Amino acid sequence: MKVGQRQIRVILNSILTIAIMMGAISIRGMAQTSPVLSRKEVNALLKSATTVQEHHELATYYREQAGHLSAESQRFAKQADFMDTQSKRGAPCTCAAPYRHLSNEYATKARQAEASAVQQDELSQKADKIK
Repeated sequence: MKVGQRQIRVILNSILTIAIMMGAISIRGMAQTSPVLSRKEVNALLKSATTVQEHHELATYYREQAGHLSAESQRFAKQADFMDTQSKRGAPCTCAAPYRHLSNEYATKARQAEASAVQQDELSQKADKIK
C-alpha cells in the first residue's frame, strides 16, 4: 500500500470514528441529563427563579453538565494523543486535529456551564439575603 493511500485510509477511519462517536455522544447525552430538571424546566427556571432552592437546582444542573462536558473533552484529548502516536516518521498526519478541535469545544462548553453554576450560586446567596 502506498503512503498516500495509507494516509487517506487513516483519515477516512478517523472521520468514521468521529461520526460514530458523535452519534453515541448525542444518545448518551440525552440519557445523562439531570434527572431533576429537563431542558424545558431549566429554561422556565431561568426566567422565573427567585428562591434559594430554585437557584441551587439550576447550579446543580449546570455542574452536572460541566462534568459530562469535561469528561467528553478528556476523552477526545486522549484520542488525539493516540492519533499523534500513529503518524509515521517523515509523514506527518493531521488525523488528530478533529479530535483536538472537539476536545477544545467540549472544554469551552464545560467552562461556560461551570460559570453558569457559579452565577446561580451567587444569585442564590442574593436571594437568601433578601429573605
